Amino acid sequence: MKQRLTPDDVLQLSPEQQEKLRVWWKVHKEEGDWYAFIEDGEFYTEIVGHCDGYRNCECQVNDGEDPSCRPKENSLPLLSIGQLLQLLETYTPKIEKGRHWMMEIVTGKLPNYNFPKYQNKELVDCLFQAVKEIL
Repeated sequence: MKQRLTPDDVLQLSPEQQEKLRVWWKVHKEEGDWYAFIEDGEFYTEIVGHCDGYRNCECQVNDGEDPSCRPKENSLPLLSIGQLLQLLETYTPKIEKGRHWMMEIVTGKLPNYNFPKYQNKELVDCLFQAVKEIL
């Protein structure tokens, strides 16, 4: 089971969505977070960082480690299932498991509630479909 977003997942976001995700992450950053870098307009999918605290981060670069790596301002979080649920919490997600994961969230305001539905084999991808919608 896929546990978190991949660099390819976050590349699907528009620049505006990426910025909203960064803003959310700055407030909700936690020990153990994973992130990927964008430097000089280049997205480095081979560089994934891991924080074991806000100041102690490591990067894996082509299966090696670079202990000097730190999250950059334009790093994008590779959110876990729990973090995706936290991001969706105010949208009252309803999740069911059948043959695939199915979820609906509440968007809009009274009396015009919408109930968009999402479906995917992987829970993290189902959650990410909803996150892309709300960012």
